[in-house]
Amino acid sequence: MAVIDSKYEILSQESLGDGQTLFDAVAPDGTALRVIWFEFTTPQQEMQFETYRQLLRRLEKQDLAAIFDIVSRPGGHYVAWYVPTNGKAKASEELETLLTKHGYSVQNADIRGDRGKAVLYGLTFTKPLPESKVQEAEVAEPLPPRNALPGWFSARWLAAWTLGAVLTVMGLGLWTLGFLRQANDTVIAIPDLRGQNVNKVSQRLHDLGFAVSVEATASSETPGSVVISNPAPGEMLRPGRTVQLSYALPAGQVALTTVPQLRGETMSNAIQTLLETAQLRLGNVAYIHANVPAGVILSQTHAANSQISENTEVGVLVSSGPKGEQTFVPNLVGLQLENAQYFINLAGLSVPTIERVATSRFPVDTVLQQSVAANTLVSQKDAVLRLTVAGEDNALANDGVPSLVGLSLEDAERLAPNYELTVEDISTPNLPRGIVDQNPQPGTTAEANTITVTLNTPPEPIPVPNAFAEVREPSRREVSYSFYIEAGVSQQEARIIAKTIQGDVLILNGRNVSGGQSLAGSWETNIPGPITFTLLLNGNLYAEQQRNP
Repeated sequence: MAVIDSKYEILSQESLGDGQTLFDAVAPDGTALRVIWFEFTTPQQEMQFETYRQLLRRLEKQDLAAIFDIVSRPGGHYVAWYVPTNGKAKASEELETLLTKHGYSVQNADIRGDRGKAVLYGLTFTKPLPESKVQEAEVAEPLPPRNALPGWFSARWLAAWTLGAVLTVMGLGLWTLGFLRQANDTVIAIPDLRGQNVNKVSQRLHDLGFAVSVEATASSETPGSVVISNPAPGEMLRPGRTVQLSYALPAGQVALTTVPQLRGETMSNAIQTLLETAQLRLGNVAYIHANVPAGVILSQTHAANSQISENTEVGVLVSSGPKGEQTFVPNLVGLQLENAQYFINLAGLSVPTIERVATSRFPVDTVLQQSVAANTLVSQKDAVLRLTVAGEDNALANDGVPSLVGLSLEDAERLAPNYELTVEDISTPNLPRGIVDQNPQPGTTAEANTITVTLNTPPEPIPVPNAFAEVREPSRREVSYSFYIEAGVSQQEARIIAKTIQGDVLILNGRNVSGGQSLAGSWETNIPGPITFTLLLNGNLYAEQQRNP
């Protein structure tokens, strides 16, 4: 997909002559833009553009110019204008004065009505008036004395206006509160946007209060027209939410990839790798209970084997296993064992494992500790509860193997130091972490003092990517080139173009060369990455060389 400056997606382009190109483009946040790209061949033109840029920045700061971005650097000069939605308007006296003062005519300006005033939406890049005229215009305006106060200023005037300002602020606060209360209750039906230009659609949705996300898709529809909107037409959505638009581009202009089959696979890091191999990204991951094992992918947002644009997000719906009966663990600490068992049965939990400890601080059979915290929501079928109870150890520990279910492996090794533990590892999200089964069972005799325990380590959830990139300003560097013209070549016009990751930059033009001569020099740039120098003779490719200093 063609982009400008690695961030603006190009929908269409038109040559304006004099080294200028108009692009209809979309910003990363979905804002529709008109980008004017300038190609300069002399330092004078670049100096002229710097004056032009400073004027536009000044107008932008005064809210008199609808500029999204303006860039001036070696090999890259452009202005990104917002797309106008209102009709032509007459320049205000303030705007006309500023343009005239800096040598620009209102006849060469695109001025529109915006929020009740005249705003600049475009300005022809022309040569300013001579410096002397500009200075004379500026000197002709007398400045007031530094500390002078207007004649109409008085304490009475100040008090009246202060009271008016306070009342105005209070009124605005009440109006804003009412507006926000009403806006929070507002929902808007998504209009049918299919077939319309994506720039106009984006602006329309922005005006309705929505955020917009766009992506190109290969289609035979009119290039730049909306093919799919999500949510679909007619669905209700609150302002502030995002509407996703897919717009048409010819198949040759969109890099396509095949969506892999994810349905039926188990959610794991392998899914992430599978998508990355197909040049796709993992989107939203949602979980629901289903009558299939936990972790199995139930559906995906893009059908398997379908063709979609590279770098598109693919969301999945994952099973969290069958929904069993759940209950809350009661608070048992401090109760007598008999009462604790009553509440355990009432909650529908299985019989707990009892571990007794000798203590003189509490009456016998007092519950001192429980392995699962009170008020924890657990599965009635799979929950394993272990109670520590006051009293002498029962004969069970002396007559047979101890109960290890519900313990960690480290705690089990401390509780059964005279036994050798053989561990069988499992990984399931439906069982608690730790030992969930043992063989032989508590109270029985262990052969060769060996106990086999089943240790569950639930699978870790796939981490949500939280990557970030730090954008660093590239350093200035000097890249050298050298071409030799073979003997016998007649005199021809030479041009040298530097190809960068941001596009082509003309660095030499109009020099006549012939066989036996050399063209050597260097080019200063801050654009990162390799540079490919191309030599054209009379407009035809003669030689290329790549440099990556």
